[in-house]
Amino acid sequence: METIAFYLGAWTVSWRTVLIGLGVLSFVLMLTALRLAQGRRLFPVLAALPFAAAAALWLGRLIHWYCLSEDYASFGAAMTDLGSGGFSLIGTLAAALLAAAALRLIGAEKDIRALLDDAAAAGALGIAAGRLGERFGSADRGKILIETESLKRLPFSAPVIHPVSGAEEWRFATFCAQSLWAFFLFLVLTVRLAALSRKAPDLREEKKGNGFLLFLTLYCEGQILLDSTRYDALFLRSNGFVSLEQILCCAVLTVLLAALSVRGIRAGGKRGRYLLSWALFLAGFGLVGYMEYYVQRHGGAFALAYGLMAAGLAVVFAAERIAGVSPKELPGEEEASAGDPPSEEETADGQAPAAEAPPDEEAAAGEEPSAETAAPETCAPEETADETPVEEEVSAGEAPADIPEKLT
Repeated sequence: METIAFYLGAWTVSWRTVLIGLGVLSFVLMLTALRLAQGRRLFPVLAALPFAAAAALWLGRLIHWYCLSEDYASFGAAMTDLGSGGFSLIGTLAAALLAAAALRLIGAEKDIRALLDDAAAAGALGIAAGRLGERFGSADRGKILIETESLKRLPFSAPVIHPVSGAEEWRFATFCAQSLWAFFLFLVLTVRLAALSRKAPDLREEKKGNGFLLFLTLYCEGQILLDSTRYDALFLRSNGFVSLEQILCCAVLTVLLAALSVRGIRAGGKRGRYLLSWALFLAGFGLVGYMEYYVQRHGGAFALAYGLMAAGLAVVFAAERIAGVSPKELPGEEEASAGDPPSEEETADGQAPAAEAPPDEEAAAGEEPSAETAAPETCAPEETADETPVEEEVSAGEAPADIPEKLT
């Protein structure tokens, strides 16, 4: 049962709805502030927000209905009655990416990487505020029972009414941990944007999009761990072992590492570095997968299981960062495009001809021009001693005798 905040005519507004609305408002205001602070276009982004909001509602409800169809009378009722039931945050993230892609396709926003960086920071703030709404709802409940009296308070735990016995239980506050993790990401991404704004323009251009990739990496890793602590996670209908969000997050991290590896190798990076990244990635995910299995078989070993799972995710993060470093930022590696472009005088075998000194430099050095570079001699009539060249007379300011006076 959701806690009612106030009544608006015939409408009943819960605290969960208020905080989710606060999360949406935080996202819009933060995105607006970041765009204005960097002098970027604002109107196309604001115009796309209604489309993104509608897509987020329907996609989020579609995923929630698929995983928990027993909570709804029918598919039609689930997709039309949006005032009740739940939503999946996966749909919200998918809607944001669709909106950004639409802006790029119609040409309304050309710098899509900068937009994704701004949206990542603003989205982290929105998630931090929206997740607090589950304090007054029934989702994001932890499966870890808290027995220590000093931990029976936020942010460690929250009271939950057992659905069968009706007794009050204190369980790990997964929703609060998700909110704190998202707020931490917001701080990291905002500080990164502020620091990057002071860098040289070419460096800012090179780093565009990396903030969004950092958000994807850290957010997915946080969800892999925290979604494991829930007893009400969303699962595929054919799988009750690993949640849908964990599967999608693992897929995103795998695709991200593959993209970073291909980009780095094409830029001239050493293949050994990317082989090391994949070795660390597989080792880290192997530990994460085993700990997920272990914690489901040994319910009382939460501290050990989640501690080692966090260590495995740290190894995965290190693998992503190693692959994400540009080759020119490392000693011994250069980008394929580094260096001066080849001159037009390069020979067919790719070697530039040896540099030759200009003729005036040879003359200044007191050396005669080589026979290959010297101009061919022409036969000129000998001048007598009393004959003065016309050029010399003109330069001396005297008009030659045989030139009309009007030319002097």
